[in-house]
This record gives sequence, structure tokens and C-alpha cells, in this order.
Amino acid sequence: MAEKNDVLLSVRAPVGEINLAVTKCCIGRGVAALCMKESGNNFLYYTLIDNKKRLLTMESGSVFTAINKSNISNFPIIYPGKKQVDSFNSVVGVLDERILINTIESKALAETRDTLLPKLMSGEIRVPVEEVLEVV
Repeated sequence: MAEKNDVLLSVRAPVGEINLAVTKCCIGRGVAALCMKESGNNFLYYTLIDNKKRLLTMESGSVFTAINKSNISNFPIIYPGKKQVDSFNSVVGVLDERILINTIESKALAETRDTLLPKLMSGEIRVPVEEVLEVV
């Protein structure tokens, strides 16, 4: 299981896709859920993104590439200390939350557009011209 805000890392082909869990979710065998022991995960997320090329050098396999727990556990990263990580997370966490909210709103708007546009084009729904002029 991955908890909300855990870092999700694809460990089987394709290796190296990185995301954040937006809710508690069940993950498959091709995905690892990573989290920081003492701090939020924003620092870990952006550190892995920044080091993705280096992470990909650890993949192996002839048919399907993969990385294993040992590769991940031994992957060296620079840890600046809890105070700096917490400071980073507090600033970036607000931005990431805004990105999530905007993404959810954008998806809802796209779904509304995709539902309404065909009905407007076919004439199933009509909008009086007076209402359109009032909005403009």
C-alpha cells in the first residue's frame, strides 16, 4: 500500500517513472512506494527526479529491465539535514498542493467540456444569446 504523498517509483519496465500518490492506494509489483522516515516526501520526490539518469544506470534485465530493493536502498543521495529538508518541504509542499488542486480542477473542466460540447454542437442544448451577451 502507498500512503498519500508517498513517492511512487516504477521499478519494472519502464523503470524510473516517478510520481506522488494523491491518495492511499494499492500498488502492483512493478511500483515501489518510498517515503522519508522523518520528513515529508517533497524533498525525496524532487531528488529522485533530479537523479533519474543516475537511477536508470542501475536497471538490469534482458527482456524487461528492472531495479530491485537493494538498488534503491543503496542509491546514494545527499541529505542536507532535517532542518533544511523540512524547510524545503514547507515551501514546495504548498506549491505541490496548488498543482494538485489545479490538476483536479482542469480535469473536471475538461470532462464538463467533453460532455457539453457535443450536445451544444448537435443542438441538444441551446444557450440563449442574451445569456451569452450578459456573461461577456
